[in-house]
Amino acid sequence: MRTIYQISFRTSLKGGTAFQTIHDALKKLNISHWTYDIQRLLLVLRSDFPDFTQIQKALYTTGLSCSFIKVEELRL
Repeated sequence: MRTIYQISFRTSLKGGTAFQTIHDALKKLNISHWTYDIQRLLLVLRSDFPDFTQIQKALYTTGLSCSFIKVEELRL
């Protein structure tokens, strides 16, 4: 059984930020499962490493401002 972390961020898309740019940045970190709730401005992703600061830095480079909310440990 491996440990996967579900990480949530409250976000704000800046003008001109495309979802493809966000996807490409997350793909470089080997994150393939993520969702964005436009109404609640919530980005939720799954990662095999719990260091959300690296993920947050990658998201900032795309023009996405985000605030960390929580990390949940999932057993898969």
